[in-house]
Amino acid sequence: MSRPKRTHKVKLVVPKYNKEQEFDLKHAERLLDMGTQLNGGWVLPENSNYTYDKYDGLRIKSDKANSAKAD
Repeated sequence: MSRPKRTHKVKLVVPKYNKEQEFDLKHAERLLDMGTQLNGGWVLPENSNYTYDKYDGLRIKSDKANSAKAD
């Protein structure tokens, strides 16, 4: 018996239309790469577990606190 392939889902929202939908990770990243002017306004919700930037794409937010301390 083989395990089903795991897919990561990312929720995106369009605040202007109060719309939300889950997309596969790669598809969500492609939408965000296009920018809001071309992708219909899709963005990550404020409470998302993911962060996005043009250079690194989508990444899961880290829960770890910064252990470096200033003296």
